[in-house]
Amino acid sequence: MRAKATASSPRLFAIRGFRNAFWFGIAFMSCLTVLAVNGSALFYFDSSGYLIQGFSAFSQAGIHLSDLSQVTAASGDAAAQVSGETNNTVNGSRSLVYGLVLAAVTAFARVEFIALFNTALVFLAVLLPIKVATRRYGIPSSLTFTISIPILVAASSALPFYTAYAMPDVFAAVLLLVVATFTAFAPTMRTWEVFLGLALASLAVLSHPSHILMTIVLVPISAVVSGFLHRRKAWIAPLLILIPVAVAFTERVTFKIAVEETTESKVVYFPILTARLIADGPGLKYLEDNCPNVEIATCALFEALQKSDDPMRLTASHIIFASDPALGSYRLMSEEDQRRVGEEQIKYFFNVLISKPVPLILAFGRNTLEQAFTFKIDMTIPSEAIVTSVLSNPRLPPATFSKGSLERTQHWVRWVNYSHVVIYAISLVVIGVLLIRSDGLPRHLRVMALMILLGILVNALVCGGLSQPADRYGARVIWLLPLLATMMVLFRNVTSRRREASL
Repeated sequence: MRAKATASSPRLFAIRGFRNAFWFGIAFMSCLTVLAVNGSALFYFDSSGYLIQGFSAFSQAGIHLSDLSQVTAASGDAAAQVSGETNNTVNGSRSLVYGLVLAAVTAFARVEFIALFNTALVFLAVLLPIKVATRRYGIPSSLTFTISIPILVAASSALPFYTAYAMPDVFAAVLLLVVATFTAFAPTMRTWEVFLGLALASLAVLSHPSHILMTIVLVPISAVVSGFLHRRKAWIAPLLILIPVAVAFTERVTFKIAVEETTESKVVYFPILTARLIADGPGLKYLEDNCPNVEIATCALFEALQKSDDPMRLTASHIIFASDPALGSYRLMSEEDQRRVGEEQIKYFFNVLISKPVPLILAFGRNTLEQAFTFKIDMTIPSEAIVTSVLSNPRLPPATFSKGSLERTQHWVRWVNYSHVVIYAISLVVIGVLLIRSDGLPRHLRVMALMILLGILVNALVCGGLSQPADRYGARVIWLLPLLATMMVLFRNVTSRRREASL
């Protein structure tokens, strides 16, 4: 019997290895379906800006990934106008880190390979909580199967659109998975698991300014939830979540110093919060009551807004990005006024909050609610305007991006959105049932599920309340619902196999 068991061991090992490779391969390929159908990476207006910023940063460091010297002065000026930069300013609203990542991938391979990078990040982010949970509770299936099935189910929703997207949006979901894992399991995580989580979360907060704000909001939420779950060790999770925030602020300070010393320019930021307050009404009312006033820098923006009576001039996107005199305002101001308005936006927010607290809170709540129900995948598919703008950008290497076969106006897009709504609705029902059932899940997995749901709402608050409700912002995290529902099903009733250890 021993000889027979020994002889069959290599065969059994090979069978298991094949099964693991099969499930892993199917799940990985499912994340690349949109890239395969489109034939190229999906992109947005900012995709070219990230690439140019990344190439420029490498060039400043003496690493020439792209021959930018061939760009004419006129072309450089045109691209600078698109990015909001001038000879004396550098716009810091885009992530330098993501620009470096996108530039490196494009230079050493092709921009389409960003989909492989994004997919690998998703797998690592899903591996983290499942590895911790399987060690704690145990499951009847293999680790590879348990990782692959939730991803495979999530790939039936918005996930493959974001893995194919040459934008940092997929990092938002990665961040929420890490924060939820830390909150639920931090005191029992192994060293390598903690470092993996910190690496993923740090990369996430460095990839987009909205992720920094999301993390800051999630810290006190994690602290409260950890207090109920971990008691004496409740401080560990919020402390770990604060580390990526510290990393992000250090990077911003370092970036500012480097820009000022190497280029003798000022770092400026788009007044996104200011534009949101004006578009919602309370910020505009505050300016009407207090301008003109030389002590209020934003009065210069209010003056620029008076040059046209087009109501679309007061939308947040037009305030910041429009350069047409009929719709633009911020872009038509002097460089110095733009800098002062951007620097004042936090002070301006608190002034409006003190002056108009109720209207401001109601506006934030309305925008958050709208964002929570706004999650179509349309914005990930380049429009004709985006294709024209990006493909004609003279500062990009030739044939960096290409127009794919997918278009927003195609009939199938509407039916895909309908199917996604059904998937998300079913996922919410499954999550709700397993959270309510007394024997549905052990408490740590309930906490992880609760934190992911709260994280999706925080994403809606930050993107909808502080920026502008948009399908792109909602869809970038909503695919976590089918992923979470599947994970919960796989781990249902695990307490009957292994009793929870008290912390």
